[in-house]
Amino acid sequence: RIQRAISASHVDYIIAPLEAAGFRVDVFFATYPCATDGEAQLERLKGFYNRNRTRVVHVDRVPRPGATQATPANIAMKSLRRMWPKEGYRSVLVWRFDLVA
Repeated sequence: RIQRAISASHVDYIIAPLEAAGFRVDVFFATYPCATDGEAQLERLKGFYNRNRTRVVHVDRVPRPGATQATPANIAMKSLRRMWPKEGYRSVLVWRFDLVA
């Protein structure tokens, strides 16, 4: 319930207003796998952000051994650079899954 509420705050207060202003919002995830039922939990997380439309365009699963707090951000930025669309992005926002918007 907590993660659903946090994700909803991201959609309601960051993503939806940007979309209402005419921006396309693509979401890139870089996250550690859950210890139990990891793929199902990741699908649930994607669903929180894909409410009413597909927004999650890429998911990186971060290996825990040797990872630091910076690892997911570094991996996400590498994926963003690799998948950069021809028309580009106007802005890139980075935030954590555990911070309420």
